[in-house]
Amino acid sequence: MTFPKEIHDQCMADLPGDVVKRRKQAGQQLSYVEGWWVKDKALRIFGAGSFGKSVDKLECVAAHEEEKNGKMRWRVSYVATVTVSVHCEGKSVQTSFFKSTDVGAGHGIGSLGDAHESASKEAVTDAMKRAMTDLGRVFGLALYDKNKAHVDTTSTDAAQDPPDPAEIEVTAQIQRCANLKALEGYGKSIATMGLTGQALINVRAAFKLRATAMAATEDEMKAFDVDVEDAQTVDELIHLTSDPILDNFPGSRRDQVLEAIEGKRLELEGGNA
Repeated sequence: MTFPKEIHDQCMADLPGDVVKRRKQAGQQLSYVEGWWVKDKALRIFGAGSFGKSVDKLECVAAHEEEKNGKMRWRVSYVATVTVSVHCEGKSVQTSFFKSTDVGAGHGIGSLGDAHESASKEAVTDAMKRAMTDLGRVFGLALYDKNKAHVDTTSTDAAQDPPDPAEIEVTAQIQRCANLKALEGYGKSIATMGLTGQALINVRAAFKLRATAMAATEDEMKAFDVDVEDAQTVDELIHLTSDPILDNFPGSRRDQVLEAIEGKRLELEGGNA
């Protein structure tokens, strides 16, 4: 899968140093990014509705009770397999899937139920974060380099606090626009929605990215219409129906194209009768 340049550049940007957390584990100092921040960053880059995850497998692999400081505690471990999916609209870009397996543990928790909840959530979050590293440095890949060459300790990230709910809603509305005309109409009202600062910058960036992708898709649709009209044989039409570009078309527009292909097929078969 090939991302548009503006998305590629954001994915391969250096990881802001202020989002990197540290903890001790097995006598070592480990660096990591929090799960909520990784998801938030993905939504800001790809847009609401264009990023998601599914849990393919979640299995408890260990659970036992032990005494610690005179109290009985539970130690529970889970293994999770998570698939992350990303979709970008535009030329030569299809849905891509990234899968990862990781282990989560709930240690020293008094309640068995709480231990299971903690361990299962940790396993899912860690597997999701590991899968996201396949998308680029900014999602945590930079931390796998021992020298941390692409962790920018001088930069900060605007999303250290959870995003503005208004920003999330406006970004979602941008993604819901069915065509370029509707998007342009909605874009004219963004300045009146009360967004300020980084939230306004993020929304305008999401609008620009969506407009670029939709313009590319509309150009593809026009070219596809010409291909259907110029088809000389039924075999050419069959090839067009399996063209992956069709997956980028909105549902109603895709139906129109398929109807046009069927009409052209009947026309060609009638002419050969």
